[in-house]
Amino acid sequence: MAREPRISEVTVAESDMTFGATAPEVSVVIPTRARPELLTRAIRSVSEQTFRDFEVIVVIDGPDSRTEAMLSGIDQPRVRVVVNPEPVGGGEARNIGVRASTGRWIAFLDDDDEWMPHKLERQLNDLRPAADERVVGMSQLITRSPAGDYIGPKRAPRRGEPFSDYLFVRSGWFKGGGRVQTSTLLVPRDVMIEIPFDPGLPRYQETDWILRVAASGARIMMTMEPLSIWYVEDGRATITSSFAGDWRFALDWIRERRHLMTSRAYGSLMLIRVGGLA
Repeated sequence: MAREPRISEVTVAESDMTFGATAPEVSVVIPTRARPELLTRAIRSVSEQTFRDFEVIVVIDGPDSRTEAMLSGIDQPRVRVVVNPEPVGGGEARNIGVRASTGRWIAFLDDDDEWMPHKLERQLNDLRPAADERVVGMSQLITRSPAGDYIGPKRAPRRGEPFSDYLFVRSGWFKGGGRVQTSTLLVPRDVMIEIPFDPGLPRYQETDWILRVAASGARIMMTMEPLSIWYVEDGRATITSSFAGDWRFALDWIRERRHLMTSRAYGSLMLIRVGGLA
């Protein structure tokens, strides 16, 4: 029988964050594995948010005494820690964090990324007026690599444009111009409970999830401002296993999710992913 994740509460220094009797408006879910130094940076970017009504849930994906020790010693607001008895992968680690959350909104942050200080405030200002709708928020981000910074995506989905076309249909020599990255997402908790990440996917987790969410009728709202920093460095281990070059896996995934794409998007994705990897 699989062991249940262990949930604990790390008590650290008090701050100006509000933790009252009511649930916070936002739950921040951070999956991590054996990278306490990077996790410290991610948590610091959460603690510096201009919006203050949130909780932080760190999901440690497998036994990791160094990360637990770091969390018990940080001088930051109260953090809820979930320790998975064995690794389950990035998608299911996020799902576990969602199930442990109490906020109305879920914001994801990968342990090697960080947020701009106004990230939550800016997205909530965009999403709250449409809160009665089934709305999911994402934003531009800064991709930071040794080659420099790149801000994208360059445009939001056009009115009436199928989301699969936004992601995959080529515009000139390039694909559709859209993208989704986990650390930009702000999602109603009930949507995440209804449509979780696929726990079996080692890659394409965000793309797979957003296609299913869009197919459910949700409105995807893009904030055209870079609110997250995604660090891309060679040789860094991540929870999400890489299968770059595995065109067979890509082909299987595209075929399995074909019903979520238009014919144009499907053809373009086959050309981009499988044709480029084979």
